[in-house]
Amino acid sequence: MKTSRLAALIVFACVCSSAAMCGAAGQTAAPPMQAFGLQAAPADTSQNPALQEMLEEFRRSQEAKELPYQSWTLTVHRYLGYTILAAAATQVVLGIITYNEEKKGETPGTRTAHKYLGYGTAGVSLAQSGLGAVNLWKLRDKESGRNKRLLHMGLSAAATAGFITAAAMAYNSRQSIEEGTAGNKTFDDLYSNHRTVGIVSGASVLLTTIVIEW
Repeated sequence: MKTSRLAALIVFACVCSSAAMCGAAGQTAAPPMQAFGLQAAPADTSQNPALQEMLEEFRRSQEAKELPYQSWTLTVHRYLGYTILAAAATQVVLGIITYNEEKKGETPGTRTAHKYLGYGTAGVSLAQSGLGAVNLWKLRDKESGRNKRLLHMGLSAAATAGFITAAAMAYNSRQSIEEGTAGNKTFDDLYSNHRTVGIVSGASVLLTTIVIEW
């Protein structure tokens, strides 16, 4: 420990004496880092194009990451999307149970839950798509992630249209059965298209979530 302190004092004394000698000769003393052959990094990044480009790229990446949290409409849109995803998954399960039991001629206890959850999913999906359109307009000048946002919007709109269509098809099929106007149509004829549209709409919600999140 004493030896290292002594070495440090000797180095410091050499630097000070060197600066004093330069000052006595009318020269400008070199900074301590230059006295040991080291160069300090320039404070002005314009003198270093590579560093300036790196900082600019970092700024753009941070801006892209912060985009989803700059507006309340983006936050609400995001969490409504998660809600719709959960509702769509629940609807698929309820729909399969209801479909299989009604096909056997039974009255399923899941029919009412499936019906009103379907209406709710369609309504929330419509509101979420409206907010999505607002967000897309707000971010119209942002080039980063534009293609991803357009694809996300297209899939979300398709899912919304599918939910509304599936709800309308189920309502018409139920009315035909209750009013006796179904004619020779079987249960599969009345509900197979409703089932297909509902499943495809749920898959669209899952796909659009994956697109925008990853």
